[in-house]
Amino acid sequence: MRVALVIYQFDENRGGVEAYVANFSRQLLAHGHEVHVYCAKHGGETPKGLTLHEVPVVKFYSPLKVRSFARNSAQMLQKESHDIIHGFSRTYHQDIYRIGGGCHAEYLRRTYPWADTPWGRAFIALNPRHRAIISLERKRFDRGNYKHLTAISELAKREIVREFNVPPDDITVIYNAVDAERFSPGRLRPLRERTRRTLGLAPEDTAVLFVGTGWRRKGLRYLIHALGMIDDARVKLIVAGEGDVRRYKAFAESAGAADRVLFVGHSSRVETYYAAADFFALPSLHDAFGTAVLEAMASSLPVVCSRLAGASEIITDGEDSLLVDDPRDAKALSAKIEILLNQSKRKEMGTHAGNTAQRYSYERNYARTMDVYDRVVRAKNEGRRV
Repeated sequence: MRVALVIYQFDENRGGVEAYVANFSRQLLAHGHEVHVYCAKHGGETPKGLTLHEVPVVKFYSPLKVRSFARNSAQMLQKESHDIIHGFSRTYHQDIYRIGGGCHAEYLRRTYPWADTPWGRAFIALNPRHRAIISLERKRFDRGNYKHLTAISELAKREIVREFNVPPDDITVIYNAVDAERFSPGRLRPLRERTRRTLGLAPEDTAVLFVGTGWRRKGLRYLIHALGMIDDARVKLIVAGEGDVRRYKAFAESAGAADRVLFVGHSSRVETYYAAADFFALPSLHDAFGTAVLEAMASSLPVVCSRLAGASEIITDGEDSLLVDDPRDAKALSAKIEILLNQSKRKEMGTHAGNTAQRYSYERNYARTMDVYDRVVRAKNEGRRV
């Protein structure tokens, strides 16, 4: 097949959807497909045999950046012939779109409670950036602008069905995947002591790991407050990712945990932090999935996860990880953390977590995605919908 992958930034070092698309492109190439990537920005190593097409965008103004990428990528794709056009960013010209972030309006409602008030809805309607994103979503989920959709969780699927009246049968759920080799306990074990020393962790410290950007949405504030409720100076929190460090240091200060929160920034070798950690926490307010949950589980780390994250759908509560109903409830969150301060409990649940993660390999994800590709190509050839 001649496949076009459309993503704003193509860079495997960024994690999330960028890392997914880079890995998926390598698998397509390995299986003999011709792969073209349409992007506005790119970084990291470009896979051999892949053709990059740089999409021009207006970079100085966010609403125009979003709209210009969608418009210009569509114009470029219309001049070419591809068996499959697979979209991953805010675009509307594609055969298949992967729903990887849920619905923008729902994200605003979950993350900013004021967004669901009359004046909040008025602000969103008048804000150029939010208006541009929601307008593009509406256009993307018009049935004339896709042949089929995939979603990375049932949660994401429900949001799109509810918000845009998309027929449920138009969406196939394909859960995220994890690089089991990169995050294997055997590979990480030799990195543990060296990384902990670098971070200033003592052997008796219990390290909780948080990985992600968009700290407000991912509930970092509530995790810090929960940490402050635990009367044990040996419990430390490692925060990996990009965010407003000054603001969150102030949160830690007010929670009485200033000397127990370690901000380590973004790293392309995030697996070293999984090696240093004893368990993982992601109390998201809104998360279509949360790939870091799978990375942690593949590392044989149990997870404290919000039910508002799509990754909660693959977790067996109390067996391989722990779920919290309301991530804003710092008391409930701290109670879950305290369960995992028991070393034998962590080890038992971590083993189960590793077994769960094995079911979500890139190979399985690729096979399921190619099944959708085949169905879409047949439908296009026959002039019908999938």
